[in-house]
Amino acid sequence: MSPPNRSPNRANNAIAPHLWTRRVRRWGALVVLGLFAVALWANRQAIVSPPQQPERPETVYVVAYDILGQFGHNSLVLPTADGFVEYSFGDRAVYAENNNDWGSLLRAVAYPTPGTLGRRAIAWDGENLEDLERELQQGNRAERYLFPVGVERDRVAALRQQIDRRYERSSATPQYNRAVGLYFVPDAESYWAFNTCNHTVVRWLKALGCCVRGSPMWGKLRMANPTSC
Repeated sequence: MSPPNRSPNRANNAIAPHLWTRRVRRWGALVVLGLFAVALWANRQAIVSPPQQPERPETVYVVAYDILGQFGHNSLVLPTADGFVEYSFGDRAVYAENNNDWGSLLRAVAYPTPGTLGRRAIAWDGENLEDLERELQQGNRAERYLFPVGVERDRVAALRQQIDRRYERSSATPQYNRAVGLYFVPDAESYWAFNTCNHTVVRWLKALGCCVRGSPMWGKLRMANPTSC
């Protein structure tokens, strides 16, 4: 009995969807990178205005890290009953696992990748800003700048509870990354060019009553005078 003939067309049809999917992803990534480059060129900084005259003022701190010269990474430091806590969002492979090769960096911005949320307690009494700067120098982190922002105390408590619930929603054991000094858990949000650490910090600042103009994509935040939105 002769073996059954296998149609080459049938084999090609089986391979075609796989190739098509790879081709779509490749071109989709190039389009996203192109849009990302245009957005970076057009919007180089975001201007943050704190709320005017909060009734019960409390100070939070934006921590701006310089990365690759033109690109910045921002995190947020909030006061607690026992001190302060730094919160930070990022790409899981790059930020939590230190996969800093160019392939990982490009994937992180080209299309949605698994996100991570980092947190750590900071032993600081809230008095001398230089002491906070020294605390933030733990780990191999880039040059950093601190921006104090005066906001309403009740909003700070509500945001801190919201981020803590988001952090603790993960069932994974927090993973410590010595290079940045943070404890990371997987996050439900994806990371990519249009949802970076900087977009996250801007959303947190808006939740605190701040007005933000411009794009945070480059990570360049500039503080302005208090105003009402």
